[in-house]
Amino acid sequence: MSQAEISKALVIVNRQIGFTLIELVATIMVIAVLSVTVLPKFSGRSGLAEYALRDELMSLAQQAQQRAMFDQSGACYRLRIQSGNAELQRNGLLINSSSRINFEGDYNGLSATTSTLYFDGLGNLLMGGSSCTTSSQTTATFTVAINGGNTIAFIIHPTGYMQRQG
Repeated sequence: MSQAEISKALVIVNRQIGFTLIELVATIMVIAVLSVTVLPKFSGRSGLAEYALRDELMSLAQQAQQRAMFDQSGACYRLRIQSGNAELQRNGLLINSSSRINFEGDYNGLSATTSTLYFDGLGNLLMGGSSCTTSSQTTATFTVAINGGNTIAFIIHPTGYMQRQG
């Protein structure tokens, strides 16, 4: 082995693998900025619980809408939000145990806008009656607010489009 080959091999062996000090400082700064801006939004139980409850209620509303659109039997689907729970019902009866959200456990102390929402076969929002046939299509948006430590909401447009707020 020649002297040039040996020195070339030594250079390759001496090359350090890892992060430079600048890269480490930059990474720490990015983590610090993210923790300062994101973590306060989810500090404590209540912030995260409100977002989770909003998403679950919105999911039940979407299920009611989709079932009304695809069920050709003429069944009436409604989302009923009360002070202690929310239920997805078919012809006034709870569909199954996973179609009910109780405001207890992680959701203890939270409340949502009390309402009864119906959807027609086109997915439009119906309100104002005691059943699908006595309710009429609304011309205004409807807001379901979740109240606790923070207040967040989702909006249901007359056409059935659902939009998160907060």
